[in-house]
Amino acid sequence: MTPTPPRRRGWRIAVAVLGTLVLLGAGAYIALLRAFPPERLAALLADEVRAVTGRDFRIGGALSIRLLPAIAVVAEDVALGNAAWGSRKEMATVKRAAFALALAPLLDGRLHVLSVDVDGADVLLETDDRGHANWIFEQRAAREPRPQAEDAAAPPPVRLDRVTLSDSRFAFRVGLTKATHAVDIESLQAVSQGEQTAVSVRFGGRHGWRLDGKTGRYEALARGGADWPFDLQLATDGARLAATGTLDAAGTLHAKVSARIERAAALAPLLDAAALPMPIEANATLERTATAVAANGLRASIGGQELSGRLTVHTRPGGPRIEADLAAPTIDLPRWGLAPAAAAAAPGAA
Repeated sequence: MTPTPPRRRGWRIAVAVLGTLVLLGAGAYIALLRAFPPERLAALLADEVRAVTGRDFRIGGALSIRLLPAIAVVAEDVALGNAAWGSRKEMATVKRAAFALALAPLLDGRLHVLSVDVDGADVLLETDDRGHANWIFEQRAAREPRPQAEDAAAPPPVRLDRVTLSDSRFAFRVGLTKATHAVDIESLQAVSQGEQTAVSVRFGGRHGWRLDGKTGRYEALARGGADWPFDLQLATDGARLAATGTLDAAGTLHAKVSARIERAAALAPLLDAAALPMPIEANATLERTATAVAANGLRASIGGQELSGRLTVHTRPGGPRIEADLAAPTIDLPRWGLAPAAAAAAPGAA
């Protein structure tokens, strides 16, 4: 009898081991699905979110889970409840949400999110007439006492590689004025590239606004460490705005901003600028703290008229207070539409 060559015997052993592992993995997966069917997992997840946020949470559609080669979860018809005083029942609804987690880092207590894909999100951010925000949750579970060692332990690091968003709407409603402003997003993509994240957003509407640029990684902002950098450009036909600077976890912002607007129609989604003379150019250093927003070194040209100085908006519970220190060689009020009709009709009324 001819003996089997060692190399062939090695391959047979490898195939047998691989087949055994596949069978064990399939058996474990089937056992997991039987112990935790999608309906039970959806209920457990809803209970956990409700305990942490104090809000109702539901997955009304299909829920699917895949374990290999990465943990992938897909959920349809997802809804998160609004605050009790909210103007509608749900704060956010999503037609379809999917995310994938790398399996190996979980064994070391690390969370590596490979991708998050959201389609058909409808999010309403709103405040009531007292300034309470619906994105501030009650966090009931966080109020329960925990062992001191657990409180001192740092949360496990989170790595986020890619986020995509499509066919979604974000709205903001101010309780005092009852005014709602909405932004439609056709597509959004944020992809980590080393220590930076490339961002590309396409907004809905006939004006076709688009946002492109780079920021620091999400993890750096969440940790609240060094200043989080950004370099972004918002543009459409006839208008371009740019901002380059840093932001920290406390909301302190320092940035150089610039704007060039040639067509008033481009600003229609943001404000009524039909009466403003074109073109408009502006440059400033913007600084935002917890109590004020300041535009320092402001230089602007509106319809050919020069303006310079600084502008500060102080935010406080009793209402904002505005301070301005501005100078201009001349101000043509009729040209800005601010003079009485008779003065505007007079020749050379500057």
